[in-house]
Amino acid sequence: MTVQPARSISAMAVLLAITACNKAEKRTMPSEVQIAYDYQLVLPDKFKRNWVQGIDSKVEEWQSSDTIVSTDFGQFSGPPTCHVASTSCSLSKEMIGGRPSLVGRYRHGPQERAHEPKPFRYFVHIPVSERYGLKLNMFARCDSEPACDEALTFFRRVRILRTERPGSGLILPDSPSSPPPVPG
Repeated sequence: MTVQPARSISAMAVLLAITACNKAEKRTMPSEVQIAYDYQLVLPDKFKRNWVQGIDSKVEEWQSSDTIVSTDFGQFSGPPTCHVASTSCSLSKEMIGGRPSLVGRYRHGPQERAHEPKPFRYFVHIPVSERYGLKLNMFARCDSEPACDEALTFFRRVRILRTERPGSGLILPDSPSSPPPVPG
């Protein structure tokens, strides 16, 4: 019988510690400068939007008759890589959206297509904010290599947007009060 009150006291102490931490965070939040990041990707009318929902990032998808274009804008997406089992893979560096970026080009063989709806895939990785680990990944899954080449031309025109007002994109705390101008 004496073990139960000890557990209750321990649980109460943990709860009070968590509550105290939450109150301290709430006091500091209003004084931080907030920066909003977003991007602008323009696609032709042949692409129709599919409504998708990301878990921890902004995710979007569009589809044409031969190409699926998708984006993942957040902190947890990684760059393209080539695997030993890939039939065809190449990586190259380019300046996209005013930032050094990595472009992966893949052609999947039949044995690799378990989770790939189309045989060609291009993957563009743009580091947006190194300080916060924010990245934009853009993907094209295509029926043909020329269709993916066309999608890459759209990716090369993406604009990274940064403003000091919240409301669009990802809000990041503790950012500088005067952001540099956005290239392009």
